[in-house]
Amino acid sequence: MKTILKIAKSILIYFFFYISINLFFCLIYYFAELKNHLSLNEVFIYSLSGILNNEIKENKTLVILSVQRFIEMICSTVLTGYIFAYILNREPQIILPDKLIVRHRTSENVNHQLTLGVLVGNKSRFKVYDVRCIVHCFYLKNKKEPMLTNSEFEIVQEVHAIDNYFRFSFELEKFPRKILKDFITKDSTCLEIDSISVSVSGHSNILGNTFLISKKYKLTDLIIDEHVPQVKYKVRNPFTKKKIWEFVRWDELNQVEEVGEKRRMKTIDEIKEIIKNK
Repeated sequence: MKTILKIAKSILIYFFFYISINLFFCLIYYFAELKNHLSLNEVFIYSLSGILNNEIKENKTLVILSVQRFIEMICSTVLTGYIFAYILNREPQIILPDKLIVRHRTSENVNHQLTLGVLVGNKSRFKVYDVRCIVHCFYLKNKKEPMLTNSEFEIVQEVHAIDNYFRFSFELEKFPRKILKDFITKDSTCLEIDSISVSVSGHSNILGNTFLISKKYKLTDLIIDEHVPQVKYKVRNPFTKKKIWEFVRWDELNQVEEVGEKRRMKTIDEIKEIIKNK
């Protein structure tokens, strides 16, 4: 829809510019040569229809007409370029989660591994490529001197392409000991200052139309959640069981089911063990 609106806007601007140019040059033709046998309205109509050159006799007026046609050609070329740019350089609709998820990784036979999950959605009707997810942590190293002891950490993951959605999983073992400790101790000063920023970049087509989207989270936005959201649904024929239709429920991307207290305490103990081994 945005692409259609941009194209319509470009056409309206071109139309206004085209009429203005014609009106300007028609005034020149009218007062220079044609006012004795044509009305201004007729000159304007002849100019729009492209037959004004049949009425012009003087060479200097024909030169002016050539200049007008050259300007119109340039404007038409620019408009065509803009339309193709809008069609090809479509902006992707990338969705970042409302919460960051601490969970055990369930893929690649590593379900024992605690990770920070970033579930990225691609609501566009096309794939995005060379997608890079950067998690940047800003945390308080020593709360005795908050302004002097800030520290930073960054971790990166990449994936070749995203069709509908993809979960980036960052191992908690690679995160700084201090920010993991802040997450489980819930110190008020650290909860206020510590933050995690997520940036996702990539491109949406072979021409290299790039995008960058980012979001900032507090430690209170980290949730221990082991459930797998059912983002993609398949409608099957009840008789043949063949897939008829497939659709994505985008609201499922932000569905959170925090684990029970017993499971939460077990995960906290695992994080404490990670901290202890650092």
